[in-house]
Amino acid sequence: MDFRPILMIVGTLLATLALVMCVPAVVDASLGNPDWEVFAASAGVTLFLGVAMALTATTGGVRNLSVRQAFVMTTLTWVALTVFASFPFMFSERDLSFTDAFFEAMSG
Repeated sequence: MDFRPILMIVGTLLATLALVMCVPAVVDASLGNPDWEVFAASAGVTLFLGVAMALTATTGGVRNLSVRQAFVMTTLTWVALTVFASFPFMFSERDLSFTDAFFEAMSG
C-alpha cells in the first residue's frame, strides 16, 4: 500500500490545524493572557511537522485513494489531529496529563 497520498493529506490537515491554532494565540495575546505562547508554540510545531509530512509525501499528481487507503487515512487523521490539538491543553496553565488533554481535544 502506498502511504504517500495518505501522509500528504494528513500533513495538509495538520498544517491547517496549525493555522487555526493561531486564532486563539492572537486573541490571548491581545487580552494579555500568557497562554498565547502555548498556542503559538503548539501551532509552530504542528505547522512544521504538517508541512514536512506534506512535502515529503508529495506525489506527482492527484491519485485516487483505494478503500483501504481511505480507511487508513481516516483513522490516522482522526488520531493525529487529536494528538496535536491536545498540545495546548498539556502545556497551558491547566497542566493536564496527556490522557486528559487527549480526551478534551477528542471530545471537542
